[in-house]
Amino acid sequence: MKKKGIAFLCILALLSCSGCQMEKVKVDVSQKTQKADVIKAGERAEIDYDRLSEALLHMDMEEFKEQGGTLEEKKRDTDGCTDEFFRFEDEEQYLESCRVLGGPTDQSNLGSYSYQKDYAGSAYWNALTVHDGKDDTITPNQMRFDYPEEEIAACSKEEALEACRDLAEALGYREDNSEVEVYALTADALNRNYEQLFHKSGGGRPSKHYFKMDPELGVQLPDMENQKEWTEEYEAMYLAYRPVIKDRAVACDQELYVIYAPKYGRIVYASWSLPYLGGETVEQEPAISEEVAVKTAGMEYGVKSEDEMVLDGTRLILVQTYRDTMKPGSDGVLIPAWQVDLHLLNSVEYSGSNAYRTALVDARTGKICQVTGE
Repeated sequence: MKKKGIAFLCILALLSCSGCQMEKVKVDVSQKTQKADVIKAGERAEIDYDRLSEALLHMDMEEFKEQGGTLEEKKRDTDGCTDEFFRFEDEEQYLESCRVLGGPTDQSNLGSYSYQKDYAGSAYWNALTVHDGKDDTITPNQMRFDYPEEEIAACSKEEALEACRDLAEALGYREDNSEVEVYALTADALNRNYEQLFHKSGGGRPSKHYFKMDPELGVQLPDMENQKEWTEEYEAMYLAYRPVIKDRAVACDQELYVIYAPKYGRIVYASWSLPYLGGETVEQEPAISEEVAVKTAGMEYGVKSEDEMVLDGTRLILVQTYRDTMKPGSDGVLIPAWQVDLHLLNSVEYSGSNAYRTALVDARTGKICQVTGE
């Protein structure tokens, strides 16, 4: 997925001579060297509930509801609702939870699942998402730095893909319309991050005593006195799916995240947004060059000269703009953007794995994408 080597050396050479100051980016027509499509997204995928239930719950949804002990439905509006199902192992701990958001006016189409024996779903997800540092968002570049391997002793990459195939396809992520990155959550990597980043906020392996009730807040929080180090037995596989439209990956509000743990023989965590199924080109606009995108990305993180960063990769993708998504019956517009993966050197604000950043640069304007609203 990442381009490396001579091509990137050439790009860096174009930026400036070594150690020279990077000039402010000014985009003009001469810097737009290719055309890029603006896409009007098609319909979102529909959930195959039977396949979803079998993949996650190992039973159909009606049976899961019957065993639930509680079934809570919260009306969001007249057209959509949130269903939350819990199945209890004992009086203190629920075994599984499945949450599905849906309805004609709910454009987000979100959902999640967590297998909570030994609080496994929470433990694995916390290990991936609890970070110190300025920015809590874990970028693809940072994930690959933290978890460079693609298999563990108990599971190969191919076995992980097969174990998660039914879930992915039930949610519309198929081999012919999506891409997937696979990360091995090895004990060494999990413990390294646990020691460096997570020890203040949990991050230990699954256990019955992972959480404890905070009497003042009335919520469960990680029990820091009972956090346990990761062992090979608890190693797992993390899969991140993105849809692909017209040969370009779609970022932002279009992902499926899955954690498969061989110890439990099942998926222990999943969260998703239903993908758009194709789309049509509504216009073609001149796109800025790779060189300009790299400059913009560097300046976003305070890079003043080329020796303050290493370029790990670039590619042209599509980004969800949210331009029309709040209007009932309307779908979003996907704009072309450069994904720029950087390793920041000697940064005061970003250090350790946080120094591995991913910037999204609007290929039409040369500005950093405002992916949460325009």
